[in-house]
Amino acid sequence: MVSERMFRYYKEKVPSKQALLALAVALSMREEAVDELLRKYGYCLSGSIAGDVVVRWHIRQDRGEEIREERILFEINEVLERMEIPLLMTRQW
Repeated sequence: MVSERMFRYYKEKVPSKQALLALAVALSMREEAVDELLRKYGYCLSGSIAGDVVVRWHIRQDRGEEIREERILFEINEVLERMEIPLLMTRQW
């Protein structure tokens, strides 16, 4: 789900918080690793921003099933879309 070109771009540029979240979710990073990644770029997951709460909730869920790993970004975006919040990995922000 993450192309080499996209990974290199984010490594060279200062990515947006949403781009970092999408990358972290696509790489199946654990909550602590996501928090550390965001902190390195001056961001954090807020408990009061709806989109952040959705992402954190999905990251915390049990990831025992391999199929779930592949669908987590789509699940997050489905919830964000229902809430009428801009999606991850889109240019809506």
